Formats: sequence, C-alpha cells, structure tokens
Amino acid sequence: MASHSAVKDTAYTECGMDGLPCLTSEFAKGWLDDLDTIELPGRFQQQPGINRTLRQQYEVVAANMIANIVSRYGDLSIENELIAAFQGSQPQKIQRPVDRMQHARPHVLQEQLSKLKKPVNIKAQKKRQYLDEFMKELIFKLFNTTEKQQRVLNTPSGPIKHPECHSKMLEAFHQKCFNFNKNPYAAEYSSVLSNICSEGVNVDTVIKKMIDHCQGITVTNIE
Repeated sequence: MASHSAVKDTAYTECGMDGLPCLTSEFAKGWLDDLDTIELPGRFQQQPGINRTLRQQYEVVAANMIANIVSRYGDLSIENELIAAFQGSQPQKIQRPVDRMQHARPHVLQEQLSKLKKPVNIKAQKKRQYLDEFMKELIFKLFNTTEKQQRVLNTPSGPIKHPECHSKMLEAFHQKCFNFNKNPYAAEYSSVLSNICSEGVNVDTVIKKMIDHCQGITVTNIE
C-alpha cells in the first residue's frame, strides 16, 4: 500500500526550524498522527483502535487527506493484518521524547533536484509521448465535448470527491492498462482518472470502454 504511487508522493512543508528545509508526506504523517490518537498506555492491550486492520487504517487516513491522491496497488496480501502485528509485542519500558522532524541537509536536497533536472533520454521520451497520446485518445472516446475533454485532461489534482469510483478506476487501469510498478510515468495520469469520476459517469461503463481501449497497447515500461 502506498500514499500516492510507486514513484511519487505528495509532500508539504511543516517548518519552524530557523528556515531549514523541512518536508513531510501528508499521508505518512496522517497515518502516524491517527495512531497517536489511540490510547498509548494501552496500545499493547488490544484497544479498539489497534484492532484495526491495515486496510481499515488506510481508509481512515485516506478520508482525511487534502493534497494527496491516495491509492492502493501492488501486493495487497497484508492489508487484512492487524496494525498490532506491526507495533511490537512489548510496551516501551523507557519513555523518551522523539524528534520526528529531521534536519534536511541542503546538499542532499540539491542532489535530488539535480537528478530531476537531468534530460530524459530520447527512447524514454518517445515512450512518454506514446502514453500522453494514448490517454488523450481515451478521453476523446469517453467524452464527446471539447469542454469535458479539456476539463478532464487539465484540471489539477485535488481532494478526491468520489473515492469509490477513483479506487475502481485506478485498480482497473493498473490491472488492465498500465501497471504502475512497471510504468511509473503512468502515475502522472492518476488525477485524470479521478477527473473522469468527477464528470458523473457510470464507472462500470467507463471501465469497460477503458479496458477495450487498452487492448491496443503496444508500448510498456514507460518511466
């Protein structure tokens, strides 16, 4: 399970350390903050909150996201495990404060930015162009007005208004079209899939049309 996609996460600043750069993942922080609401002294005594499965915890946290487009994909075999299984079996004997905010070294951030600025090789660029055109063709098939087509393709990501539809669309796209793990660039279109749901569509009908369109895929491993 992941907060955004196989290759990208939504981060925002939560500063207060003399201007030093400080980023945090909204989903990861939300997950930890929610666990903190469980009565800590009784954490290992099977309190109601700790009886949640990972899937239930995911749904609780996902419902409160603002910036993150949250999705589930990959191997979900652990999602029915209890959170307690990952919290340890013994209570902590010595209570001590934990500094959750780590100082980010500027040179490390600069190194990451440099990697992002490196030009994409021609072969990879052509693969991305293939996916870009593929998605445009899909949207043109699903919607017959220019207004809707442009709205679906260009509306930036925001709060998920139709989570069930969004989840079904992502899962079908991942399983039948472009596997997000093998095609990381496809994650760029998660907001487009969400925008489709915002048009008040019949999700099952749309998924069927999408799967039919995906039968013609000729390029994969799009990074």
